[in-house]
Amino acid sequence: PLELRMQEQINQLEKAHSEAQQRALQLESQVFFDSLTKLNNHLAFEADFDNEQSRAQRRNHALHKVAIELDGIITTNEQVGKSEGTRLLQCFAQQLEQGFASLGRSYRISSSEFAVLIEAAKPLETTPLEQILWRIVTELHQQGFVHASAVMGVAHSLETDSLVQLSQQRLNLNRVRQHRQ
Repeated sequence: PLELRMQEQINQLEKAHSEAQQRALQLESQVFFDSLTKLNNHLAFEADFDNEQSRAQRRNHALHKVAIELDGIITTNEQVGKSEGTRLLQCFAQQLEQGFASLGRSYRISSSEFAVLIEAAKPLETTPLEQILWRIVTELHQQGFVHASAVMGVAHSLETDSLVQLSQQRLNLNRVRQHRQ
């Protein structure tokens, strides 16, 4: 009987340990997850960025950071309600992830700022990336989000050590160009 009770206690401890490990993994994944858009969040981006850059360097590849800003949320919130603004964010995130899935990972960095990390053997042309974004915005318009627009900036690791800053600068430059049109 003593051996049987000890084995039962060991089994209970092993079960509790296994459950605690599973819960820890769930909590860890939640830390890197944006619950509104179901994308990886800024913490996941920061964690992945250094790893992806190191991996790209080892392979003599370029790591691209595509910075994307979604516009039209405030207007959507004001004209048709905050729930539609939330739905716009969710639809955009889903389309972004699908549109860039074959190229890299998508992230929600802040409220309306997104990013995609793409590793490639050579620097990518921006036109195909802009076409993907144009298709995403067109799809949003077809879903009734008439105020939705987006702008992007792209930088790659072979250009500069400041990949994140350069992509943001290019996004801002493209925003200025877009508003002049």
